[in-house]
Amino acid sequence: AVKFTSQGHVVLELRQVHQDAQSVTIEFKIRDSGIGIAAEHQAMIFSGFSQAEASTTRRFGGTGLGLAICKRLVTLMGGEILLTSNLGVGSTFSFTLEFPVAQQVEPLGKASAPATLIASTVLVVDDNAVAGELTLKMVRSWGWSAELVRSGAEALERVNRDCRKAMVQFPFPVIFMDWQMPGMDGWETTRRLKDFAAHMNVPAPTVIMVTAQGREAISHRSEAEQDMLSGFLVKPVTASMLLDAVKDASRGTAGVRRTSAQRSSKRRLAGMRVLLVEDNLINQQVADELLSAEGAIVSLAANGKLGVEAVAVAAPQFDIVLMDIQMPVMDGYEATRQIREELGLRDLVIVAMTANAMSSDREVCLAAGMNEHIGKPFDMAKLVSMMLGMTGLQVTPESTHVTLPAEPSSGTVPQIEGLDLTTALARMGGMQPLYVRTAKDFRRLLETTLAELRHELDGNDLKAVAMRLHTLKGNAGTLGAMDLARQAAQLEKICPTEGGLAACAAELGGLSERVEHTSQLLEQAILNLESISNIQSNPVSEASLHAEELLVVLREISDMAAAADLAVLQRFSEVRDRFENLPDGFIEQLEEALQDLDLDAVHLLCVGQIMKLL
Repeated sequence: AVKFTSQGHVVLELRQVHQDAQSVTIEFKIRDSGIGIAAEHQAMIFSGFSQAEASTTRRFGGTGLGLAICKRLVTLMGGEILLTSNLGVGSTFSFTLEFPVAQQVEPLGKASAPATLIASTVLVVDDNAVAGELTLKMVRSWGWSAELVRSGAEALERVNRDCRKAMVQFPFPVIFMDWQMPGMDGWETTRRLKDFAAHMNVPAPTVIMVTAQGREAISHRSEAEQDMLSGFLVKPVTASMLLDAVKDASRGTAGVRRTSAQRSSKRRLAGMRVLLVEDNLINQQVADELLSAEGAIVSLAANGKLGVEAVAVAAPQFDIVLMDIQMPVMDGYEATRQIREELGLRDLVIVAMTANAMSSDREVCLAAGMNEHIGKPFDMAKLVSMMLGMTGLQVTPESTHVTLPAEPSSGTVPQIEGLDLTTALARMGGMQPLYVRTAKDFRRLLETTLAELRHELDGNDLKAVAMRLHTLKGNAGTLGAMDLARQAAQLEKICPTEGGLAACAAELGGLSERVEHTSQLLEQAILNLESISNIQSNPVSEASLHAEELLVVLREISDMAAAADLAVLQRFSEVRDRFENLPDGFIEQLEEALQDLDLDAVHLLCVGQIMKLL
């Protein structure tokens, strides 16, 4: 529902249908205001590997398995999924399930604000009618009074209405503020409300931003803007999340968590706002860590469409966009065209990143509206120099004194025939832990690559085959597996020719052998580099913390996991490098648990590690 709803809302609604002493029947509804489904297509959408329209797959991606799995799950629980939908209006999926009534239940009491919190008058500012009404109901469930306004201008007008001389407090001591609103956004509204409080000489209101923007988006706001907020929540929210935010603000423990970019505040790209538009997860990881190590504030978008959306809402705007060319949903050329023409951002610096580095490729990129072109795998020194030159960012004197990881000398890099480790590590700034993590990720991908490629070849899916080979070529090149990169490049070139798919299928045997051999080489490299790291590890390196600081971070991750707070994923990404020197494969186990959303396991892992450090 979220994927097919570009504007409006998605509502999850639960309703009690019937209850007796033994059972209760509950109706579940998922209602959206999205694209809708034509009547003639409604019967087929619950079949696996099908969607309402062929164009939907190209625009939105996916296999169509989601609804088939949902139908199977609901059937197993004794229910049936029903659908009502109209094109351009939206869809409602619903089902009812019967549950047994528990015989013994601890009394919960009525949900209300704790006695330690003084009841307050709350203003909800949200232009989305559904979201605003839900927030209003949740606040009123605590026994507090609350009002709803639909815009920043209406919020200012409502506050002014209660303005009077000798006021002792702000008319609405607590405000839940939406970020994106037409006319005046949440940030400008907040600034004006704070200025109004200062003018009236009363304490400023507690403003908690409630937004659909991800937590990383706040890093693009200035520190002064972030300091205006007493809390930041990502929709959808629950009543307990809203109440916890108010409690934290009343204790002075909330605020907005600073981004991890501050640890790199004296790098060559310090403070540069960078959008990386890249669908390859390994390329994302490598580029994100290298750019962050140089002090850049990096945001990620997984395809061109998401990249355009990120640029459209960025405030302040990005300094530079690093744009991959070959991506699903929307490629780099179309994304650049929309940024230039539809968003009107003619001066935004856009640099193309592609595995094709010929001069003719550069000309195509420039003709598409991009400012420059760099080949992949990219040379970090060259990329940083290009970014500085194109954005005009001035290098501060102190930035030149920062000690960056030294490029590995040939004497410290294990020599593995068939793997150009020296070049690969040099591109990664000598960051051996980054290479090890990337190699492990690539080995996991290699386990399924051939089966997925074979499936796409059997289905004559030319686009998917070409994308698979392109990704394989890029990842192998990044890690110095040049033989595999060359073989993937040859097949990618053959693929679109007449009879190309059949020729690719005939080469699968040879490719399979190369993939297996590459996996073995990478395993050897991982073992050797980890061995070197253990011998040469520096307990006071920049990427590590003293035991006391490490305990603080572990407890934070542990507490967030115990509270089932999915923000733990973002927090882990911010502090990941601080766990590098922990033994016993801790970071690998923690990553796996987080990827599986097994937050109980995350909590236990952190507790176990805390006990070892104490």
